[in-house]
Amino acid sequence: METPDKTKIWKPSWKCLIITVLLGANIVLIRIIEALIYNREISEAKHSESLHELCMNSSDRPGGCLLCPYGWILHGDDCYYYSDVSDRTWDQSRDQCEMMGADLLVIKNQDQQEFIQRDLRHWGEDTYWIGLHRDGDGWRWLDGEHYNSGLIQIKTPSSGRCVSITRSGYYQEDCSTNHPWICLKKAVRI
Repeated sequence: METPDKTKIWKPSWKCLIITVLLGANIVLIRIIEALIYNREISEAKHSESLHELCMNSSDRPGGCLLCPYGWILHGDDCYYYSDVSDRTWDQSRDQCEMMGADLLVIKNQDQQEFIQRDLRHWGEDTYWIGLHRDGDGWRWLDGEHYNSGLIQIKTPSSGRCVSITRSGYYQEDCSTNHPWICLKKAVRI
């Protein structure tokens, strides 16, 4: 196409237009990829900081940091869960713990026993199911260990086959009584 003074007007061809659009799209795509990489680096840094914050109080533990699920309490290498539901029998309480990958509380040593007694003061409920029950002729923990009367003493106001814990001690009770419960499982090491 020519103007009246015989100069040519440049008219873009469809090929030039497509090339220009593709180059522009490539530049936009490169910017998007750069932004995604930058956001991923930021996210990884924040994740690392979060793990560091979670593990700050565990720096004295050899081999890493121990974590419990939300709502559980870390003590030693274990996680403890105090239910706030009081309408479960001993068997139902055990089922609830098993659904959370745990079992009813088994007390293995004096430190653990003292921790539980101290911690019970912080919870509103007065009586909790634990993993001690009458098995055959004697008392047995859920992990198969026999009851040690040197560690805890069971008070026997009834002829029940299950044991509950209160702030004042351990009580033999009918397993069909409804109480909240305490679950125990190992902490996760990261």
